[in-house]
Amino acid sequence: MADVGLVGYGAWGQNLARVLHHEGVLKAIIDIDEARLSHAVSTHHFVMTYLDFEDALHHSKMDAVVVAVPPRAAKRIIEIALKAGLHVLTEKPLALSYDGALDLCELAEKTERVLMVDHIFRYSPAVRLVWSLIRSGVIGTLRHVSLKRLGGAQSGGSRVLWDLAVHDLSILAGLGIGTPINVRALRQNILRILYDHATLNLMYESDLIMSVQIEVGWVAPRKRREGLFVGSEGMIEYDELSPDAKVKIFRADGDVLIPHLEWREPLALMIDDFLALVAIHSRPVVSREAGWGQIQLAKNELLIYQILDMAEKSAKEGGKCVSL
Repeated sequence: MADVGLVGYGAWGQNLARVLHHEGVLKAIIDIDEARLSHAVSTHHFVMTYLDFEDALHHSKMDAVVVAVPPRAAKRIIEIALKAGLHVLTEKPLALSYDGALDLCELAEKTERVLMVDHIFRYSPAVRLVWSLIRSGVIGTLRHVSLKRLGGAQSGGSRVLWDLAVHDLSILAGLGIGTPINVRALRQNILRILYDHATLNLMYESDLIMSVQIEVGWVAPRKRREGLFVGSEGMIEYDELSPDAKVKIFRADGDVLIPHLEWREPLALMIDDFLALVAIHSRPVVSREAGWGQIQLAKNELLIYQILDMAEKSAKEGGKCVSL
């Protein structure tokens, strides 16, 4: 079993620590906040704590590291970890530009280390069920996808598209719909100086799907994590936050089905996948399902960052259509 260090003990880092501790692999926690480390010591006994990542590298044996800090700080930590021979699981986004993501992917290939991104919704049993239903042809040929991700706290100073839309683009990956021919994005600053709301439209030249619409924003009275998948013979409605009907199938004949969903915590599934990767240097299940060819490990993320780069360009030009 691998020895794993955790960099970042904020709100999400504490969730990661809980699962890593339960798996029996958490060996060190690194955070620049002494109060957080004191909390870590009281919660996770016999785990070493450090204020500095490089200090932890010199004094604690680690095979892998999980990075849960804002993306600007994460880049340096990921680079140091990969060069030190550690496998890396990092919080999304992998980088704040396509070029930045490509640099990290190439470093992982050069060092022959696992580099995996924490796209937690790919491990949602509800999302995986939607993928399976669409592939099986339950709603016929997929024609349109609409995704909404509204509400919630801003993550580490990221821009709204990079903080929220990155999740929805990762969900789209599992549909195997290929590369959009163009991207169009609009953004607003409703309550903040920074942009806090955006819409993203993707157009495809394919028999499989025609269009995708994504709406993301931090300003909302409640969190919404929803999707509508429209096919030639029906529709699937997805609601991650629904307590008892996360997936509904609407047939063309008017019938509505709510399939049984086997539930397991997505975070635990993701950590299990990462530990398996570290053990066998294989490829995560979500990469095989991504439908973007045989690119391995984090490199299957690159289309996401290419789309986000083009979306930022479109938004800066007032919603101009940009070819990918």
